[in-house]
Amino acid sequence: MKTIRELREAAGRKITLSWDMGNPDQYAGDWQDQGIYLDNVGRGEITVSGTDKDLLNWLVDEYGMDKKEAQQEIKKGKRVKV
Repeated sequence: MKTIRELREAAGRKITLSWDMGNPDQYAGDWQDQGIYLDNVGRGEITVSGTDKDLLNWLVDEYGMDKKEAQQEIKKGKRVKV
């Protein structure tokens, strides 16, 4: 049986972001190493999922958002299991 901590870590968010930096599939492997999963690619946008912590780190370090903006984006995201 999983602990409450493990269940919380398995919970995450799915967020959709604008994307204009080329083919995101070329980055997907590196992102998975960071706990970020590319779920969907659309015209000018991508949908990614991960734990709140992993998303925050990725949004700030890789995507270039400031921390406060990243936290707001995560809060708007849809809850998912990762």
